Amino acid sequence: MLDQNPQPQAHAAHGLSRRLSGLFKVILGGSVFIITALIFLNVVLRYWFNSGVFFTEELSELLFVWMVFLGALIVLREGAHIGVDLVVSRLNPPARKITALIANLLMLGITLLMLKGGIVQLKINWDVKTPASGFPMSAYVLSIVFFSACASLILIHNIIRWRSAGHNNAAVGSDTAI
Repeated sequence: MLDQNPQPQAHAAHGLSRRLSGLFKVILGGSVFIITALIFLNVVLRYWFNSGVFFTEELSELLFVWMVFLGALIVLREGAHIGVDLVVSRLNPPARKITALIANLLMLGITLLMLKGGIVQLKINWDVKTPASGFPMSAYVLSIVFFSACASLILIHNIIRWRSAGHNNAAVGSDTAI
């Protein structure tokens, strides 16, 4: 039998989402620290010892790619992404809600396309290695697949929340994060 009160499940999902967002923020901070330390180490080694660590550039690139996608997930979850609301702010509340729904549906479509393309690229690059360090190229592409899958879940949650709010006549924000 279906649970008539979805609140405990929604509360648990929100708590998990909040914890994952916190974990992603810690990973972002750690990545910035690692990138900074690697680049500093490489500069010092090249300046004073006329040598360097060969994998710092590729590792920094890899961490930066993951930072971009994890940051985008955090911003999407928190509804803090940049938006131009010149037109939307002039609409009445029901039109704003519909515009937010359309925006979320469009973003969901794009992330699903990214997911599909990322999986294809993951298969293509599975055995390819980077030139200097031999890191797997699939680690770069995996960031796209991970982002697309997580962003799709966030957007589906936003759409379900919009539908629930529409049926309950609850207020829904005017931004695209519904």
